[in-house]
Amino acid sequence: MDWFHRLDLHRIDPDTLTLRRVFEMQLNYQIELVLICRTPDCRRRAKVDMITRIDKYGSASTLGHMRKRSRCSGCDMPEPDAYFLIESPRRFEDQWFPRRPS
Repeated sequence: MDWFHRLDLHRIDPDTLTLRRVFEMQLNYQIELVLICRTPDCRRRAKVDMITRIDKYGSASTLGHMRKRSRCSGCDMPEPDAYFLIESPRRFEDQWFPRRPS
C-alpha cells in the first residue's frame, strides 16, 4: 500500500485535520472515518457520514472540533476516539490508523 505511506498519516495529528480533508481522503483513497466509544464496556463503532457532518459543522472545522461535540449513542459518553479504516480490495488486509482498536 504505497499510497498509504504517501499520505503521511503517521505524521499528522488526526484532530488537526479539516473535515474537508477527511472527506477528500474518503473519496480518493477509500479511507473511512470511524468513531469508537471510549467506554470499555460499550466500544460502539460508527462510520461517520462526512456530508452531514460538513453540513452541520462546516468544511473548515477540524476533526477535533467534531469529536468534542459527538457522543456515543449507546452510553452517551462524550468525545469518542477517531480511527481511520483504510479499506483494501481484499477484506483481510484492512488497516486501522493510528492503531487497531481493541
